[in-house]
Amino acid sequence: MEKAEVTSPDRYEIIRRRYLKASPYNEAAYDSLFTACVGENGGYGQDTICDRFCDAVQILLRSLMRTDGGTADSLVYPILFCVRHSLELYLKDVYSSIQYIHCAKTHRDAFVKLQKLRRVGYRVSQRLEVYNGRLDPRSLSDPIDKSAALAVQKKADVLTRRKELIDARVVELYDQCFHEMEADVYTHDLKDLKEKILSIYQIDERIKAAFDPVLPYLTHYENIDPHGDAFRYLFSREGEPHLEKNNIRLVNLLAVGFQHEEIQQIFEGMRLLLYHMRKEYETGTFTRDLSREQLAEISKMLPPPQEFAGKIKGVKDEVKTKYGIGSNKFNEALALIRKNREFSYNMGKELVFSNLSESTLKIFGECAAGQCDWIQAAKGINFDELCLLFTFSDISGWRYMDHGFTYYSENLLDLYRNKKWEHRISLYDIHPKTELGYVIEGMKKCGQQTYAAALEPYTRTVAVT
Repeated sequence: MEKAEVTSPDRYEIIRRRYLKASPYNEAAYDSLFTACVGENGGYGQDTICDRFCDAVQILLRSLMRTDGGTADSLVYPILFCVRHSLELYLKDVYSSIQYIHCAKTHRDAFVKLQKLRRVGYRVSQRLEVYNGRLDPRSLSDPIDKSAALAVQKKADVLTRRKELIDARVVELYDQCFHEMEADVYTHDLKDLKEKILSIYQIDERIKAAFDPVLPYLTHYENIDPHGDAFRYLFSREGEPHLEKNNIRLVNLLAVGFQHEEIQQIFEGMRLLLYHMRKEYETGTFTRDLSREQLAEISKMLPPPQEFAGKIKGVKDEVKTKYGIGSNKFNEALALIRKNREFSYNMGKELVFSNLSESTLKIFGECAAGQCDWIQAAKGINFDELCLLFTFSDISGWRYMDHGFTYYSENLLDLYRNKKWEHRISLYDIHPKTELGYVIEGMKKCGQQTYAAALEPYTRTVAVT
């Protein structure tokens, strides 16, 4: 801390003496600029620590361009250490996510049961919370309220027992799926971490394509610093000078900086990809051999119902060749596609969800086009239909774009149930003119073309106005 940052030398000395006696932990500095929130107070994860080491690399490199900054000779070791440690944390993060996907795919049946049971458990918890909220212990001693209270108590007891059974089964299924997964990998060896990833990353072709570009950059660090100490200590455990042993006499920090920026971009892309892939696999729409994305591709290759019998043999052979699967695995994929609203529509069969009446679609479309007032016209729409319109808008994802969050068509039923159960949706939560396009997008996303087709004519009117 420099004296120039404080108003006077005397003030600086007072502050300096105060902090010489203070613990660095759990006490705020006089200026929030010098107070860091960490641990539970910081909302930190392993990814946060990794990001801060990456920040340190760029901050230190930029300081070389300042007249009052450090020099390449003085900063090379902390820069290289921060680069190398960020690589270690990135690799551990990536490995953890790939392990999750690997376990899900290799224990597919147990994993799908686990996801379904978790959703059931969530709904039971919702209902239990409501019944517990209704239960007033004082009513059990009141003769007038006692009968109703006992009925509520009985339902709460049943739900509590059911929740306990579900929780126990969830633990069993989780252990079946993830007993092989290394929760924490206690190693500093970059090559070991890389090899762990390479041993399982072909579980989904998208992972391999995203990860391979970082491999050339890892070679600059994995061989000269297997234990994470080459840029911290002069000598290795065997007593040999680290950099001399590797015949390194100069370090080009421009190359380090530009390559680190590229590494960051690759790993940030990996993080985002793996986040969405985890959510994708949690839909349960995959087989041991095919991802949801591949099932979507196959669904677009399948012939429509009226042509199915005559063309399916040729299409089946094409799919088997392209994806390297046999007849049984093709039939498994076909069964999943037929049950999926989005994919079933791709092959020409619409699986209509719930019910939106023609009058409701007409009211929504006309209000979106400015032909009538929503607050007045929507009074004739029942609560279930309001929830469904909100759900179709919600599942398009527009409310969560800034957070990188994605819904899949498989989330439709749970989203709709939750909106109905929460009982918070009203006509004031829906804005037809703003949300018409999102509602149509959500309908198409879920294979509900009939509803979407009824609303699409109104988009032309909205565009004109």
